[in-house]
Amino acid sequence: LGVIAAVAGWIISAIVTMRNSIRQHTVTTLLSSRLSETYMSQTRLVNARYFSPSGGLYRLNAAEVAASPPEAQIAALRYLLNYFEFIAVGIRYGDLDEKLLKNTLRGILCGVYEAAGPLVSQRRKPPAGSTAVRSKTFEHLEWLYDRWFIAALQRREELRPNPA
Repeated sequence: LGVIAAVAGWIISAIVTMRNSIRQHTVTTLLSSRLSETYMSQTRLVNARYFSPSGGLYRLNAAEVAASPPEAQIAALRYLLNYFEFIAVGIRYGDLDEKLLKNTLRGILCGVYEAAGPLVSQRRKPPAGSTAVRSKTFEHLEWLYDRWFIAALQRREELRPNPA
């Protein structure tokens, strides 16, 4: 009976330690992004280009994606999409705490994904000659967006007043 209690205590201790480790890793990941000048500068570019002061969304259009403009905002959008793909992989495989990240990043992640819709669609198309239905690019981000999307909280789309 003593051995069973010791094993149960060890198992519970291991579970608590693992949960705390995941939470700590999640907090470290969040703080690192906020302390990163690169992340913050990319975020400022994306916010200025794709989000209105009233909270609306200026969606990237298909023509902008097809033209592949060398705009800093497009590169910044790709940077954030790649960062959120990293976050999505961490959540999907249990390395990051989904509840904590959802409470802190849901609106940002969903807004960026919606703003970048045509870019994501372009990247998800399989290469010419491929038999794949879809490319694996941003597959985890798409999964996470579908999981976190709440229609009632979706940003309203606005027309960009002065396309750059």
